[in-house]
Amino acid sequence: MNDPAGLKQPSRADATRLAATLRDHAELLPSPLDQDELGAFFDRVGDASIVLLGEATHGTAEFYQARAAITRRLIERHGFTVVAVEAATGMATSLVPSMEASTMSSPSSMCR
Repeated sequence: MNDPAGLKQPSRADATRLAATLRDHAELLPSPLDQDELGAFFDRVGDASIVLLGEATHGTAEFYQARAAITRRLIERHGFTVVAVEAATGMATSLVPSMEASTMSSPSSMCR
């Protein structure tokens, strides 16, 4: 049956293949409490021009810890210089002082 957007439901065989592919390639992330190990897990993307981090929790402390560890690793070890963050205004505003205290040049101009 089609959904209102006109997308076709996957067949049972397609869904089974997708589940098997995910099972075969999924990896458990290190704990966000171990920020060094978690950051090292993302060294594999260190040569990328752009890294996108997504999540479905919208606001759990664990996600913020994980995102901080990954971002720190990409900046410190791989030379990333721009970080764009989807965040509520209060959260984004609280990032500016710590960014200005870093060695980046004029980061507050990137937040306006």
